[in-house]
Amino acid sequence: MANLSRIINPALSSINKVIKRYKILEKNSGLVVGVSGGSDSLVLLYLLCEYNEKFNQNYEIYACHIRPDFPDWNTGFIENYCKWLEIPCKIINIKIDSRLQSVEKKCFFCSRQRRRKLLEYAESLNIFKVALAHHLEDVVETFLLNVIYNGEISTIVPSQSVIQGRFSFVRPIYYLDKKIIDSIARVLNIPVNLNKCPYYQISKRQKIRNFLNDISIEYPEENDFISNQIYENIKNIYDKILLALKNSEKILPVINGVNIAIVG
Repeated sequence: MANLSRIINPALSSINKVIKRYKILEKNSGLVVGVSGGSDSLVLLYLLCEYNEKFNQNYEIYACHIRPDFPDWNTGFIENYCKWLEIPCKIINIKIDSRLQSVEKKCFFCSRQRRRKLLEYAESLNIFKVALAHHLEDVVETFLLNVIYNGEISTIVPSQSVIQGRFSFVRPIYYLDKKIIDSIARVLNIPVNLNKCPYYQISKRQKIRNFLNDISIEYPEENDFISNQIYENIKNIYDKILLALKNSEKILPVINGVNIAIVG
């Protein structure tokens, strides 16, 4: 496991920076981790367990998987993985496939349904923080998605309050590069595509992902630079907004007449 230690130590340091900078988690607190079954969320769960132990946080961690009624959806690996980590795992079934067929914004609708179930489970445990596995590339993709399709400068943020501030969605691996996550997943033998959404190929997010992938193929030496530049500018804007709010400024910045929104 020497290779794993070399990879996870920088990852744990990255998580620590996010937690300390944005104060997204408190010591001795409870936390529900949304586990989709993808490698990102399973790596997040592993890293939070390691962080909990290494930094003596005394978190009470619960995993929760929302199982849609898509054909051949497999939860066996998720349940066994959580047993290996000695983390309680809740599987919640939802009937959503037939409803998605008549919905235009399928990803948005499905995401809202799954997050509602995560919050309901967290509330049943008297827990008010839900961790999601969004990372650096997700931040960039969401930014481009909203600029191109919604005409707004907005993206996901490290901590997002919902239900009048009662709950928060937090993103501990906000600073992590997808390549690092994939490296950890390989060492842990986590399947990359355990369950695939049957609608993923027609999603707007997948189009943005394909666009960025095409850039990486055509300009391999520039790809990381472009993504990192977009990401760093997003992070700088968010930090300025936090500073403005801290100083009790009421108005969010406006760039070329477009409001900067903070979304989940």
